[in-house]
Amino acid sequence: MAQATEGERAEAVRQKYLPLFERQPGYLAAWVGFIRNADESLTDQIAIKVGVEEVIDQSTLPEADRIPDCLDGIPVEIIELVQGYPA
Repeated sequence: MAQATEGERAEAVRQKYLPLFERQPGYLAAWVGFIRNADESLTDQIAIKVGVEEVIDQSTLPEADRIPDCLDGIPVEIIELVQGYPA
């Protein structure tokens, strides 16, 4: 059996944690994509992106609803979406 690619592994993690992502206030979508640098250029590192109407401090949520920076070895980014696109 072939080893899963990083993208396939990230997609499996996204599906596993989808119920957690959907509990975020203002949740819109979750997908697998590349991490962006501060200058908005793309890196080659895969991450799970969680799009919300407004990013809130995770410490204000119940512990069971908090999304860590990394799940099963895959980085997670919570980003604000405006009309379906990153703000």
